[in-house]
Amino acid sequence: MFKKAKKQIALIFTLTLIVVCIGSVTKPYEASAGAGQNVSGWAWGEGFVDWSIYAGDPDEGGAGEDIGLKENVYLRNLTNIFIKQVVAFYDNVPGVDDGDDKAGGMGWLSFNCSTAPYGCAVDYGVNIDMTTGLMTGNAWSENYGWVKFDAGCPAGTTGDCSAKLNLATNELVGFAKVLSGDDVATDGFDGWISLNDSNDHNFITTGVNPSPFAYGVSFTPGTGVLSGYAWGSAVTGWVQFTDVHVNAVVDTGSLKFVPTTTIPVSITGLPNTITVPAGPIVLNWNSPDGTVYNNCIPTSTPANPAWNSTIINATASNLPPMAPAFEYKEGISLVAATGANIFSIQCFPAGGGAPTSATAIVNVDEDMLPPLDLYIAGTTNTIGSVFSPYEVDLSWKSDSPNFNPLISCTGSQTDATGVVIASWDADAEAVPVVAGAYYTEYGMNVPNDPTYFKITCTATNGTLVSSNLVIVNRTEVGDPSVTFTGSCTESVTGLDPYVSWSSSDSVSCDALSGENFDTDGDTSGYDSVATLDPSTSPYEYEIECENDTGSDTEIANVWYLPLGETCT
Repeated sequence: MFKKAKKQIALIFTLTLIVVCIGSVTKPYEASAGAGQNVSGWAWGEGFVDWSIYAGDPDEGGAGEDIGLKENVYLRNLTNIFIKQVVAFYDNVPGVDDGDDKAGGMGWLSFNCSTAPYGCAVDYGVNIDMTTGLMTGNAWSENYGWVKFDAGCPAGTTGDCSAKLNLATNELVGFAKVLSGDDVATDGFDGWISLNDSNDHNFITTGVNPSPFAYGVSFTPGTGVLSGYAWGSAVTGWVQFTDVHVNAVVDTGSLKFVPTTTIPVSITGLPNTITVPAGPIVLNWNSPDGTVYNNCIPTSTPANPAWNSTIINATASNLPPMAPAFEYKEGISLVAATGANIFSIQCFPAGGGAPTSATAIVNVDEDMLPPLDLYIAGTTNTIGSVFSPYEVDLSWKSDSPNFNPLISCTGSQTDATGVVIASWDADAEAVPVVAGAYYTEYGMNVPNDPTYFKITCTATNGTLVSSNLVIVNRTEVGDPSVTFTGSCTESVTGLDPYVSWSSSDSVSCDALSGENFDTDGDTSGYDSVATLDPSTSPYEYEIECENDTGSDTEIANVWYLPLGETCT
C-alpha cells in the first residue's frame, strides 16, 4: 500500500492509521431524506497518509495535500521515529471510479442524496439543527457504506458525545459511526469517527485511539462551509472535509446589524460595511420586523475577544429591540490592523424556528484621514449634561499619522431626529493645525434636550473630515432652596465663629448681610466670620441662592459669647 519506499515505516503505521477495509453495505438506521436536510457536499477519507521524509502517491494520479503537521514531530508509543512531512493523498473526482477511489479508507463521503452525481437508491442526508447544534441522519461512503451522525457513543464512552455543532465555538464535536464497523474494535475496524481532538481528552474513548496531532472540523457562519479533518483511528484514518456546506435555512425574523465609529442617533438606513483608519468601533443591532429573540451569539473573523465575549440575552437587557430603537456595544478594538474585520450575530427567536444571522464588515485603511475626535472640553466624554444657562465647551483633535492640516471648521447642532437646529463657524484659533493637539470652542449653546454636536473641517487638500457626535443633555432644575446655619462660640475657647450653608437646584449663592461674610458664589460651603466682638446678643446673617426659576433667602444667627456665658 505504501509502495516500495519506506516499507518498514509503512508496516508500523498500517496498524495505527489507515488500512483498506471495505465493510458490508447495510441499510441506514432511520435514513433521512436528502431534500429535507441542510448539509451537502463531499468529504474525503482515502486511507493513505505518507509519514515519511518523502511524499509519494500510492495511486499514481491522486492529489496530495500537506495536512499541516510540523517537522520532527515525535509520535507517541514509538521510539526513534521522526516525521519530516505528512501528506494526505486523495482522489480528484468524487463519485467517478478512475482507479484512485479504492486506494483505501472510505473514499468520497456524500452528505446529501440531492447532490450525489450518480443518483441514489435510498434517499439520505445529514442535518444540523441550528438551534441546538445536534447532527442527525446519514452520509454515504463509496467504500464503507452508511456513516451515521446520531449513532451515540463508542462502547465504554461516558459523557455527552453526540455529533453536534458547538454554536459557541463553531466547531463540530462528538462522534459519527461507520455502520459496517463493529461496536467493539476486535478486528481493527471499529467504525467510530471523532470529529474533534477534544474527544480524545474529554471522553473515555475505547473505540477510537487518540491521534497524536491536533485536528477538528470548523464551521464558518457567513458561508456555511465545514472544513478541516476528522479522525477515524485504525482503518478509517483522516477524513478531510473538502467541500461540505450547511444551509442554515430561511431566517425566522430579521436583524439589522451595522458598524459605526461612534454611537449613532439612529441606525435606520446605515450600511453594514464601513471603512475606517483604525478602531475602536461601535456595533449596533435591532429587529426591524419586531421579532422577539431569546438570545444571540456573537462571532467574528478574525476572532475578536471584545465582541465574541459579549453576552446578549434578557438578563443583559440587550436583545434586539424593535426598530427604530437599537442596542449597541462600543469600544471594540479591531484585531485586523488592515483589511476586513467581519462581525456576525446569530439570534434565536423566542417562538422557536431557525435563528437569524446578520454580518457587519469593518475594513481598515491606514491611509485614510481619520475623523476628528470630538469631546466635551476637559474630558474624553462624548455624552454629558449641563445646567442653566445651558452652555457647553467642546474640544477636538486629530491623531492622523498622515495629518493634513485643516484650514476651516464648521459645527452643527441637531435634535434627536437629525434636524439641524443651528450651524456655526469655528473661531480661527479653534481650527486644528497640529496633529494630536486639542482645540476648543467655548460657550456653545445647548438649545434642545438633547442636542447633538458635530464638527466638519476642510483639509488643505480639500478633504472633508467629520467628527463623531457629542450628545449634551439639558438638566432642568426646580425652585432653589437653601439651608443656612450659624455657630454658637464661646470667646474664651479662641475658636472662630462661622456660618455654613447647602442648597439644591441653585446655580449660585450670595451673602446679603452680616459682618465678614462672603460666599464666593458657592452653592454650599463654610465661612469664618471672625473677628466679632463678644456679645450676649446674636449677629444676624442673610444668604440668597438662585437659579433661572427664582431664589431662596434664609437668615441665621451667630452667637459669640463673652467670658462667663456658655452655649446651651
